[in-house]
Amino acid sequence: MRRVEYEPWLVRKTGHILASVTAFYRQALDSWLKRPYLIAGIMVIALAGSGWLASRIPSEFAPREDRGAMFIIINGPQGASYAFMQPYMNEIEHRLMPMVESGEIKRLLVRAPRGWGRIEDFSNGFAIVVLEDWSQRRGASAIIGDIHRRLSDLAGVRAFPVMRQPFGRGVGKPVQFVLGGAVTRSSRSGGISCLTKWQLTRS
Repeated sequence: MRRVEYEPWLVRKTGHILASVTAFYRQALDSWLKRPYLIAGIMVIALAGSGWLASRIPSEFAPREDRGAMFIIINGPQGASYAFMQPYMNEIEHRLMPMVESGEIKRLLVRAPRGWGRIEDFSNGFAIVVLEDWSQRRGASAIIGDIHRRLSDLAGVRAFPVMRQPFGRGVGKPVQFVLGGAVTRSSRSGGISCLTKWQLTRS
């Protein structure tokens, strides 16, 4: 018996279209592959255009917030004991005391381990740094940089300061509000209007 292959109706109607598209794609690909210098020129023009657009589009960065308090996260080797961490915690406190005596840091609390309650992991710690009034000290970004320089050469642990966030717990991402506009001027005026209304609400 002769084998009869059945083609669905959709295949019969669209088969010639797919065959034409395949043939056109094959011809176009063969034509472009024969002109490698033209392809390289188009890529160079595209990259140059992308760089030009990146330099022309205006960009703005949100200023770093000064909350007046920060944490110092301290991590030691995995499995380190309290006896190992204690000298480093004392050293961190010793290095930060000049900033307390100068009046920039109002309160300093250094603690190990970082958790509360029944703790089995003693390989970490933290410090709570409360800064003085804004009018009596440098900006928080400068103080964070100073603390980082003071603690960067500790060989046995890694300590880095992080600013407290206005919303949420810990040092995660805060709630953020994004204002969008066609041009920078309209976004700026909208932001000033929102800030004014927020200050009136607070008062």
